[in-house]
Amino acid sequence: MGSTWPPELEVTAVDEIAHAIRNSRFRFSTETRLCDGLEILLRSLDVGVIREHRLDGESRLDFWVPSLGLCIEVKKKRSEALLLRQLEKYALHPSVRCILVVTSRMQLAALHLELNGKPLRVQPLVASLL
Repeated sequence: MGSTWPPELEVTAVDEIAHAIRNSRFRFSTETRLCDGLEILLRSLDVGVIREHRLDGESRLDFWVPSLGLCIEVKKKRSEALLLRQLEKYALHPSVRCILVVTSRMQLAALHLELNGKPLRVQPLVASLL
């Protein structure tokens, strides 16, 4: 199965981030606690992550990796329709090149698509659910 990432994007860096998240265990009861644990992991990867980055006057990303144009959105609870509406807004921004959703909701794992021509990838927290 081929990658949906644009060829010019540093796919290996995005893949490494997703792989590290997939293989990590997070103890969390709230989305904020999950973000706390994820921030520790992302900082250890030294990817230049920014937490709670203001993309514009209306949008605040959970995590932003400017060198990759990578928006990382964390979702513990939220309907798929509301989440997609939020992500579509992010994908309209010219500096966003790809979106990675980190979630404990396994039903969101099937979301592998593009939004406004930008790849969307979902990383379920499999290790944390075991």
